[in-house]
Amino acid sequence: MKPKFDYLDTTEASQLEGLSEILIQVNRSAATVKGGRRMSFAALTVAGNRAGIVGQGFGKARQVPNAIEKATKDTRKHMIRVPVTTVGSIPHEVNGHYCGSQVRLI
Repeated sequence: MKPKFDYLDTTEASQLEGLSEILIQVNRSAATVKGGRRMSFAALTVAGNRAGIVGQGFGKARQVPNAIEKATKDTRKHMIRVPVTTVGSIPHEVNGHYCGSQVRLI
């Protein structure tokens, strides 16, 4: 069963202070057209206040700065409140699987 997260309103997310935004990755994509190659870029960003409010966003554009700007706007749209009991702990058990390995956070 997946935990249900409390999504923030866009007005509430825009008024948050102390958000730190991090650019995770910028991908370049090229499409071959009649006149040559047409480049486009995709950016992935995350933001949070390190106190239980986090968000992630994805933006695509023809130039890198525009893609990053779109990604940060998308990040603020998709802010959620994650329950944190004490500093550095999680309130429920989480299981993760990747190939042959398993990770359990308790």
